[in-house]
Amino acid sequence: MMMNGCCGCCGRAALVKQCLLALNTWTPRLLVGSCLAYMALDRTRYSLLFVAGSLLDVAVGKLVKRVVDEGRPATSKKQTRGMPSTHANSLFYFAVSTHLTLYNAFNNPPSRLLRDAVPALGYVWAASVAYTRVSLTGDHTPPQVVAGAALGTAFALGWHQIALA
Repeated sequence: MMMNGCCGCCGRAALVKQCLLALNTWTPRLLVGSCLAYMALDRTRYSLLFVAGSLLDVAVGKLVKRVVDEGRPATSKKQTRGMPSTHANSLFYFAVSTHLTLYNAFNNPPSRLLRDAVPALGYVWAASVAYTRVSLTGDHTPPQVVAGAALGTAFALGWHQIALA
């Protein structure tokens, strides 16, 4: 229904923007909560290595950020360095690690939905927050987010090999 010449898409776009900004804000808490829940529910060597890898990934990202020493865009209100994006780094580590964990743990057909749907949601989450960091908050440039995503992905792939050894 059109009201005053508007089809309602402006309201939906504003709602999507609000949801993405909320996801961006809650991401660190959701990641920590997910890691703690995983360790509590699955008390295995692998869950401990998954969380340890997450912590090391963040540390490596912060170290790279200091070495590269690239500022943020002028649109950002943050005073910290921008390259690589720590949000993208952490989320892509989490998405790739979750994907690899579920793929190896649930390789039988009854678990195919869990094995495929949960990682897909992880990648959507990571990409959504990465988009938000560039387009909505202005805290990063596209190369900073791509570098963070690449670092998180590479770290997850390498760490996964160590965890399974």
